Amino acid sequence: FEVAGTQRTCNDLADSDFTDGSGLCNDPAHFGNTALQACCALNRIAIAGGTATRRRAFFAANAEELSSALSQILTEITPVTSRTQPVVSGAAGGASGFRFYSSVRPVSFQPWVGVLERQRYTCESETAADGSTRYFAKAQPIDRNKGDDFAANVNSGLGRPRWFVSVEGGVGGEPVHSRRSIRPYLPEAGGSDGVGEYRGEQYAGEAAAFVANTQPEAMELTGVCTDVNDTGCRDRYLRWLVGLDNGTSFTRCKALNTSECYLLGDILHSTPRVVGPPSEFVRDETYETFRRSKGRRPVVLYTSTNDGFLHAFKVAGTPEDLEGSDSAAQVMTKANNELWAFVPPAILPDIRSQYPFTHQVLLDGVPVVRDVVATISGEGPSARIQLERTRSQAATAEGTYRTILVQGFGPARGGYFALDVTDPDPQEDYPSSTPHGPRFLWQLTTDESGTVPLFGRGGATPLITTLYFDPGDGSGAREIAVAVLPGGRGEVDGVGTQCPNPARTFTGIDSRFPPRGRVRCYNPADAGAHSVTIVRLDSGEIVRTFRRSADEIELPDSNAEAALRQRVIEAPLDSPITGQPVAFPAETGAVADRVYVGDQDGRIFRINLGSEDPDDWSMDLFFDAYPATYAGDPNFPNDADDGQPILLPPVVSVTATGDVTLNVATGDQDTLGASPGMKNFVWSLTEKANADRTQVTTQVNWFLPLTGGERVVGPMVLFNSALYFASYTPPSSGASVCSNGSGRVFGMHYTLPVPGMTSTRPLNQGGEARLPGPDNTLVQSRTSADITGDSNSIVFGVTVAQQPTCSARTQESPRDFLGYGIHRQITSVTPGKFELVMHTGSGGSKVEGGSSNVRTLELRPPANAARVEGWAALVE
Repeated sequence: FEVAGTQRTCNDLADSDFTDGSGLCNDPAHFGNTALQACCALNRIAIAGGTATRRRAFFAANAEELSSALSQILTEITPVTSRTQPVVSGAAGGASGFRFYSSVRPVSFQPWVGVLERQRYTCESETAADGSTRYFAKAQPIDRNKGDDFAANVNSGLGRPRWFVSVEGGVGGEPVHSRRSIRPYLPEAGGSDGVGEYRGEQYAGEAAAFVANTQPEAMELTGVCTDVNDTGCRDRYLRWLVGLDNGTSFTRCKALNTSECYLLGDILHSTPRVVGPPSEFVRDETYETFRRSKGRRPVVLYTSTNDGFLHAFKVAGTPEDLEGSDSAAQVMTKANNELWAFVPPAILPDIRSQYPFTHQVLLDGVPVVRDVVATISGEGPSARIQLERTRSQAATAEGTYRTILVQGFGPARGGYFALDVTDPDPQEDYPSSTPHGPRFLWQLTTDESGTVPLFGRGGATPLITTLYFDPGDGSGAREIAVAVLPGGRGEVDGVGTQCPNPARTFTGIDSRFPPRGRVRCYNPADAGAHSVTIVRLDSGEIVRTFRRSADEIELPDSNAEAALRQRVIEAPLDSPITGQPVAFPAETGAVADRVYVGDQDGRIFRINLGSEDPDDWSMDLFFDAYPATYAGDPNFPNDADDGQPILLPPVVSVTATGDVTLNVATGDQDTLGASPGMKNFVWSLTEKANADRTQVTTQVNWFLPLTGGERVVGPMVLFNSALYFASYTPPSSGASVCSNGSGRVFGMHYTLPVPGMTSTRPLNQGGEARLPGPDNTLVQSRTSADITGDSNSIVFGVTVAQQPTCSARTQESPRDFLGYGIHRQITSVTPGKFELVMHTGSGGSKVEGGSSNVRTLELRPPANAARVEGWAALVE
């Protein structure tokens, strides 16, 4: 609008223009200026309903500003909250143990920011009344000046420079296609899996160099910005992302080491993973060699943020760091402890969608990290690493292990990527046959043309395991590390429709709980969601993909289509596969023979992988969590459209007699609105083999119906024969708009039903009570408000943790000990308490010095018995 011959915008108005009697809005001379008065009217409404922090209306001049304004409106009404679980790490860096808490903190006029805090535990002592000394573990306050606030460390600008990593698609002048499958380590010779041989090259550098080395084509910016060229367009978005000046007023960091620097994006679903030096108890000489060679490896925390980065943070100093005086290397001061930040290539084109401060969900998957077998030929950057070994190599302790990370992109996009993080710190100098720092292995998203997605509309959490099979390359069967990739979310096609037709029939399931023959129908365009794909971990080559039919695969290239169809194993996957797969056996170095995974309609499948010939693998229904009928429970029968998704990993264990057990829960983890007619279930199941172990039947131990929209949220954990989990019930449709809903925390025996429930009586009361209640009693559940004392607290997942065990050690004694010279003695051992740890959302109380709300419940310790296998005197 125009005032006194000057063009102005609504954002130019001062508060006095519409609050003072002489302001522009109230000046009779401007009553006829309709554009001005429209600005005034909107601002008066904003003042009447605004808050102390925002008393102005939002005005946007273009699409980016409009998107950002809408995002900020939602931001201002969203409190600090968490959807992840607390994470525990053992002793390192002079501390006896750590706990890590992550959450989301919305900030006005910025993308949402992440909270990532470290709580240190140290062993302290006190003198008892009898004069003896007692040692105990004590939680220390979160102190950002001691490096406990990882976001503050990154924002400080102190310590090591930030290091950024990504991958440019294409080699040798090929076009750059960031969204396509990229697999640099496919074998030069061998059969095609139909996905193509598009490769790429990793690049890295500090912020300015990283920006300069990123091609505008990689971000799909050709012709996007009309006011600058493509390079300037790249600088606008990417320099903003990494915190550099991009020549505009928009910035993520006005000044380093201030409260106006927000370089760590929000952590919503990406529960951190802490990985230290190899420490698994594996009876494998190869692993022992690996463990000794990587003993100097730092403890690293991996997590993803929704601004598009996978971060690697050094948690604490190594023994060598502690011998020096560099407090930054020891992570005991406010200085950058981020080792690197990786942008998967598929994310690069979407970075501009969050500019300048629109919240997006770019990278929200959960990282999965595991040590797997490997053989290495050559050294340095050209070393060839294969994640496999033969039986003879295992018997003679040849080869080594590698530490591999695989992650999905999160619920907003389908696909997965993998990194080798065996030597995670680019600046470390301990011996290694390959360069230090992350090593990109592959990205799987689409076929070679980039037009056909391999997966569904949203990713799931993958699985890393080892199988024994013959890949058909002429070298015979061997141990091969693989990733198991669920298809992910699909879109329902039509309300009330039922598929397939005719209905399916299933066998091998508890006859009291017959499965449904039909489920919902889904969009045919989401064929990739109805799949489980097994790929080689080292190259991303598809070994086999389970699908409804090979005919579903339709690719532009007929040869590629035929090649991929040859790797299809048909299975009754009428629903998208949304759950997190779990292997059995699951120990490091173990060869799995089966995998369990859930689908979008509440059914769980067993993938049989025991054969050396992949063509003999199969995938069958293990159990329907929404059985068609069951006598004695009002929540039955169930129809095709009653099922809810299984997203959480089943808890797999064994009974004292060796039978495999599963605890399974249904329930959407994101759509949490009022849903009075929705029902969910928690099931305890046992896989019972017949006498000659040629067939198995799924047997129900107990189940727990959850009604009114209540569902399990966050993973379940099994400890000391008790299954612990949290649930959430959305507010009813008639509840106050300020209601958060309600939550409960459960603790039940993983197989034993409530006393009185038997195989001949209804099993619908859940398991035997195991949750600590008031007055040292055991109860089946408690409300979140009861546990935290805050009616607004909602628990999203629980973790079992043990406080550090503290002890005193005597000095060397010169007295002879069984003829072996001096010895030491451990005294005053205080075992660490076991606790159930939980984030409590926006309610509850904060960790001292921190931002995350956390509550703990003390658990009874397991009654473990020690068994002596041998003894020896140790000589030092």
